[in-house]
Amino acid sequence: MMDIMPTNIAPPVPWWYAFLPLIIVGVVTIGIVCLIVVGILIGRRVTINLKTGGVVALTLASIILLSGLWCMFLTPTVTYSETKESFYRRISIDGLGAWSYPVSVQEGDTLFGSVEYIIKAYEGPPLPPPLSSVRTFNVRVYDPDDNIVWSETNVTYAYFNVKSSKSGVIKVEVRNPNQQAIESASKSP
Repeated sequence: MMDIMPTNIAPPVPWWYAFLPLIIVGVVTIGIVCLIVVGILIGRRVTINLKTGGVVALTLASIILLSGLWCMFLTPTVTYSETKESFYRRISIDGLGAWSYPVSVQEGDTLFGSVEYIIKAYEGPPLPPPLSSVRTFNVRVYDPDDNIVWSETNVTYAYFNVKSSKSGVIKVEVRNPNQQAIESASKSP
């Protein structure tokens, strides 16, 4: 799996977003305290005039309004990242062979990928393969200057996340260190 992610996905956050939860909680707390005071006054049989009724109505309205603001601004949101390019490849690599794929990236893009070994299904009860027959592969990711920026050796599954330091072509290479051929998949959603 390979996805390229641009760096400018999330918009900048205003400075007052950090104080918004504190402000909303503070105003709701003050509103609740006002309701408790009004409840105590009513319990003592204090007459409620027009002014006191207005205070109660404004307090209830502010609590409802702030609860709505809380729901709008502070609920968790899911953000989906933009994908420039993605692909799925099922490859077969001969013994001691290699497969590579070049990907064009801009400076700051992030390359996500996974490579996995495919075990062929067969009829009958599943039998675990002996340890000597487990086939592995090596994965390397090269930057535009052809330097290795990420690698794993002798694995049956590899996941990588590489940020490009400059624009150019990043190369993903899968090598088969075994004498026998392997079948593998590189995929993306």
